[in-house]
Amino acid sequence: MKNNIKKVFGIKTLILSVLILIGIQATAFAQRDTIQLKPSFWVGAAVGANLNYYDGTTQDINANLLSFPAFHKGSGVGLYLAPTLIYHNPDKLLGVMLQVGYDSRKGKFDQVTTPCNCPADLKTNLSYITIEPSLRLAPFKGNFYMYGGPRLAFNVGKSFKYDRGASADGLLPAQPQLKGDFTNMHKSVYSLNIGAGYDILLSEKIKGSAEEGQTYKQVVLSPFVDFHPYFGQNPRSIETWNLTTLRIGAVLKFGHVHVAAKAVPVVVIVPVIIVKEPEPEVVVVPVVVVVPEPVIITTTYTLFFKFDKSNLDAQTIKNLNALIIDLKHNSRIGVDIKSYADIRGTNKYNISLSERRGKAVVGYLTSNGIDASRINSKGLGETTVFNKNNNRKINEVNYALNRRSNLVVDIATKK
Repeated sequence: MKNNIKKVFGIKTLILSVLILIGIQATAFAQRDTIQLKPSFWVGAAVGANLNYYDGTTQDINANLLSFPAFHKGSGVGLYLAPTLIYHNPDKLLGVMLQVGYDSRKGKFDQVTTPCNCPADLKTNLSYITIEPSLRLAPFKGNFYMYGGPRLAFNVGKSFKYDRGASADGLLPAQPQLKGDFTNMHKSVYSLNIGAGYDILLSEKIKGSAEEGQTYKQVVLSPFVDFHPYFGQNPRSIETWNLTTLRIGAVLKFGHVHVAAKAVPVVVIVPVIIVKEPEPEVVVVPVVVVVPEPVIITTTYTLFFKFDKSNLDAQTIKNLNALIIDLKHNSRIGVDIKSYADIRGTNKYNISLSERRGKAVVGYLTSNGIDASRINSKGLGETTVFNKNNNRKINEVNYALNRRSNLVVDIATKK
């Protein structure tokens, strides 16, 4: 019986050894005709189009321009140009990629209508020098790849163009185009990007007959799509303007393949010992459910007053009733009130008048059930005057625009 067992075990060992030998020999012959088609290092240049989408609030453009009402949404197309450096071993899943270049986030906000029933347009020419290091993943070790990483951008362009057209009734003509730079801009922004691409070989494929010790140039075109979410992309240190970008483009890259000398395979027969693996230990991991906090987006209300008055008219009360509904719907938000007056009268009187206007708004809110701890109010008189330097500053429309209270609703204003 023991002899039969030894014979059976010996036959199995012999068969396994022969299969291993055949497999090694087959691999050796296959390797003789296999040449690495992709280099590990690539250099090139990327070009693409940034599809930019604006959201949030933009009103206080600079010292010479305060828009009524505020701009909110918009879109545009910008240019992207960047040198590219890539390291990725074709036999590995992971690699790295670095792009440094010019990144345009320009666009145009949706048109708004001012209190004089005039159309207003705002165009931006926002641009950055961007640094984008990424981790590169080739999940199938083929031509398809994905990547992602941080984005560090330095602002190099912040100009705008503002156009206000003629009023619908024709009483007010169109204003000349106003050009300038945004104020309160971040010098640098930190965000992230994720994308995917596909390598298309443009040069001639290297065949198994390639000469040993030779170097062959490889050229690849890689179309890609890249997504930049709005996280961290607020261009300014004030207000809530943010950006979301979808980038579409291609990278033309170059590399070199060195064909090494063929190695003679060494065959070593090793006996196979089969060891039963232990049963895996079952580990129960508790599932943690994470409920994200709601995101509150700033909302701006603008109320207007009659000359030398601080009482609330029917339209103002209607606007405040809408605000009260929002405040009662979410007890976590508060309201910041800044009241103003036009340039007529002394500065001391205008401060007092703007404070009375703010108190009138606060009194109406508290009388309708809004806790005073959720309200901040300040009278600024004529310290921030709309169109102060306008040659037609005596126009009644300009006076009316400055007899106002600005109410900004934000979770950050709660005491």
